[in-house]
Amino acid sequence: MVEVGKRSPRGKHEFAVAGEATDPCPPASLDPGNTLCDHYTVTVDVPSSFWSSNIGDATVTISWGSADNDFDLYAYKADGSFVGQSIQGNTTSERVVISEASGTYEIRVAPFTVVDSHYTGNVTLNAAPNSPAPSLGGPATYHGVVVSGANPDVAPQNTRLKLRKSDIPQVQFVDTGFQAAEPTLGVDKTGTVFYAAATFDGINGSAHTTVIRSKDSGLTWQSVQPTIAGTDKHPETFDPYVYLEPDSGRVFDIDLFGENQLVGLPLGAELSFSTDQGASWTTSALSIPGLNDHQTLFAGPTPVGNPALVPLDPTFAKVLYFCVNQVADTACAHSLDGGLSWSPTGEPAFTGYDPAVTDPGLAGVPSACGGLQGHLAADSQGRLFLPKAHCGRPWLAISDDGGLTWRRVLVSNQIKTAAGDPAVTVDPAGNLY
Repeated sequence: MVEVGKRSPRGKHEFAVAGEATDPCPPASLDPGNTLCDHYTVTVDVPSSFWSSNIGDATVTISWGSADNDFDLYAYKADGSFVGQSIQGNTTSERVVISEASGTYEIRVAPFTVVDSHYTGNVTLNAAPNSPAPSLGGPATYHGVVVSGANPDVAPQNTRLKLRKSDIPQVQFVDTGFQAAEPTLGVDKTGTVFYAAATFDGINGSAHTTVIRSKDSGLTWQSVQPTIAGTDKHPETFDPYVYLEPDSGRVFDIDLFGENQLVGLPLGAELSFSTDQGASWTTSALSIPGLNDHQTLFAGPTPVGNPALVPLDPTFAKVLYFCVNQVADTACAHSLDGGLSWSPTGEPAFTGYDPAVTDPGLAGVPSACGGLQGHLAADSQGRLFLPKAHCGRPWLAISDDGGLTWRRVLVSNQIKTAAGDPAVTVDPAGNLY
């Protein structure tokens, strides 16, 4: 345990660091009096061979009393090479995890915005023997920490996977030749990739989506933009979006359009779908009354809680769901004919004003949490899961009856959400992530 006296704010300096763009702290050799930052030497007294039969890390943590102050934490090897950093805002702690730590490290603490504060720090070595490979499955040596309860006291920690060189996927970056905004993509069973590329070449300089396709693992791309009789069916967009239903291979292109000048948000959507990898398209109107923003589309089987919700299209045996942010709430609709026609599902998945969460600045007044949601998912029983960064915490709306009713679950009160794009997925066993 290390405790350091009170700190006052200092001028901001930046130093180039290998592997990281900038760093406000110089090395200890250039700041021997700790004038700009505090410097500490940490020695992890285990040989590097220790990690051949163990998994773990050294965790460096600092903490202080009030979020009105802000310290940042940086870690380097003895040779000066960058290891990691923790530079959060509006918190009372920072943490850097040094995977498979061995030898000597320099720890730097920078007073980013400090009025009058001290901090405490500690370093913990975490190690456990490598688990044997499971009886079924591949050569995995990583096993996640099982945590029970809705809000466990101890959150699971990420652990570095031990991979053979042959296990590491090869990644190649290729320029598609198109611009993009809010990108989404889908891959069908043949490996054909669809991508919604958007650029500002639409009506009166508005954004315009071009659906592009690659059949050679992304090396080359061609436009398969929805057109009927030579007419572009999606001439403008506020949010581009492409979704591919993996079982059927049907690909959907949705663009929001029709701005309401009073609020600056679109009032409707245009939907096109293709059953032949973009060679031809069917276009239909898709709109939920009111504002339409940040759309999500997903297909699932007939829900276990609503057996009457049966798909009508024999070539597309799924129920389609479409949800949008309307600020005041998160509204949804469904289609039983593969996207040709749509009906409202029922109650909103989320409400924008939450009576269960009060605004800290206005005692007793419900907080304006908004309706900005993530993307839908469904399990094998047709249950719907819609994630949301709700009043700064991760929440999940769950529906067993195709969106007629929803129950809302706080995923964790220990994790803060920094943006409006949380994600959820379901594995074949029904586990949620």
